Formats: sequence, C-alpha cells, structure tokens
Amino acid sequence: MRPALVSVVLLFSLMQQKTCKLATPEHIQAEFLTKLTPYFSNAKVEFAQIRGENAIIALTCIQGAGPALVDEALQMLRAQRRAIAQLELVPKLGGARYKYIVLGFDSAMIIYDIDSGQMAVGNPTPDYLVGYGGACALHPRGALDTP
Repeated sequence: MRPALVSVVLLFSLMQQKTCKLATPEHIQAEFLTKLTPYFSNAKVEFAQIRGENAIIALTCIQGAGPALVDEALQMLRAQRRAIAQLELVPKLGGARYKYIVLGFDSAMIIYDIDSGQMAVGNPTPDYLVGYGGACALHPRGALDTP
C-alpha cells in the first residue's frame, strides 16, 4: 500500500474514532452541562424515555422558578434551535437517536420535540417532582421549616 494511502486510511480511522466519541452519552451530557452551568450552576443532565422515545433531561436544580424565568429559558432555547438540530447527526455517528429535550424546573418543563421543532411548556407531574428533588438533592418546600 502506498504511504499516502496508508496516511489517509489512518487519518480517516482517527477521525471516525473522534466523531464516535462525540456521539456518546457522556459527551452529550458534558456538552449540555457546559451550556447550562453558566445559568444554572447545579444543573444535572440525565437520559430517560418519554413515550418510548429517547430523551435528554436537563434539570436546572433550582427552586422557586417563576413564569418569567421559564419564559426566558423558552426564548433562549428557541434561539438555540440550530445548535440543537445537530443532535440529528448523533445516530449517524453511531449514537442513540434522541427525540426530546426537556429543560426542567421545579414549576414547569419545557419540552422540545427535535423532529418537529415544536416546543411546549408543561406542568410537572408528581413523579417528575419526586425525580427532580432526588436528582437535584432538594428538600420539598417546607421540609426544613419545622423546628
């Protein structure tokens, strides 16, 4: 084999290994945390199933988020649609296909459907609130108020 061809094959295999790393849950989690922690210092990123589809769950881990903060986060998420669309490449790089991104607060959830580009704000379910409190190590409101 010619040396130039060997170099191209080696370079291609190295690039493929690097792009495969970009598709791992660990990399996706790290990327989301890099984007979230400037705004939500205790943010957590987890993976779950919603309606049988893979979802990235980004928890803000703050208490007392009001409607204004949720609306501001919704606008910021809308501005990031182009960057979020890159998640469609993950399966082509050997990673899982994600259908939803959820940005979670204690008072609301912003649900982004990657396929349709639609976003909606929903109320948290009791199971979600238990999971949110557990993942974020938060105490229910009023739990620490008793003497």
